[in-house]
Parts: sequence; structure tokens; C-alpha cells
Amino acid sequence: HLHSGIESGADFLERLDRAHQGGYLARYPAFRWTIEQSRLRRIGELDTLTRELRRFRREGTYAGFAAGGDFNFEPDFPEYQEAVSLRLTDAFTVATRRDDFYTADPRSNRLIQSGGDQELPVDLQSLVTALPPDLMGKALDVYESETRRPRRIDYLWVESFFSGYCVNQK
Repeated sequence: HLHSGIESGADFLERLDRAHQGGYLARYPAFRWTIEQSRLRRIGELDTLTRELRRFRREGTYAGFAAGGDFNFEPDFPEYQEAVSLRLTDAFTVATRRDDFYTADPRSNRLIQSGGDQELPVDLQSLVTALPPDLMGKALDVYESETRRPRRIDYLWVESFFSGYCVNQK
């Protein structure tokens, strides 16, 4: 389970950036920095994980490794590209060649807090409270839609050479 941070898909951040460019959200650069720090933390955690797993392989008799769990990033996030650059292969996409699989879908899993069910993160709260009331409502609606959308944040990663041995490729 990697660090989670604030829900921050590309569409959500683009909308906030447009508001900032329009003269609103003076605190947006600091908020964006917080988002980037969460991403950098996950990248560091991913790097540490792969370094340790490769150390185990070098010291033992392992042929390779698989690592799975809640990585808290989506396929279009920089963290995913970091995993690929670390020579990891996303077993799901190798097996299916699909990209429409969601592991965190609030519509089908009532245990996932989303939208009005959860507290607004402090950093986001301080950002949107500086907006005029009509824009604050719109910003909160955008965030609620961000937390309610289905996402793929759970993965099974295998070393890039390993997938040919373990995953059915059609």
C-alpha cells in the first residue's frame, strides 16, 4: 500500500489550473506542490520496493518477483511510468490488453468513501475557501465527481522478463 494523498486525476488538476490561470486560486501553486510531493513519495516508495525485491532475488534462488496491492496511482499518472521505467510489467494489461478495469469504484463498492461521504482534505479546503461562493460550489462539485469516478489503483506487477512465464498472453 503506497501513500495515498489527495484525489487528483488529470481532469481535476486541469480544471483547477484553468481557474488559477483565470485569476482565482492564488494558493493553487502550493496545492499543486502538495500533490507533486505525494507523487514523489509514491515514486520513492515504489523505487524502494523494487530495490528490495531485486536484492532478495540476487541473494536467494528466486527467478523473479511479483508485487501486488494498492499502489494509489492510475495508469496515466507519472508513478505508472516510473514502474515501467523500473522494468515492471502490469500483469493485467499483458493478460487482457484492456484498460477499462477499475479496482476502486465507489458505485459498486459502498465501503469506498467518496463525495459527500468524506471530509475535504485540509489543503484542498484552504484552496477552495478563497473562491467566490459560486465558484467554490463548482470546485467542490468537481472534487466530488473526482472522488466518485471509478479508478484503477491496484496492480499486480511482475518483472518485465517474468510475464512471459506467468501470464497467459493472447
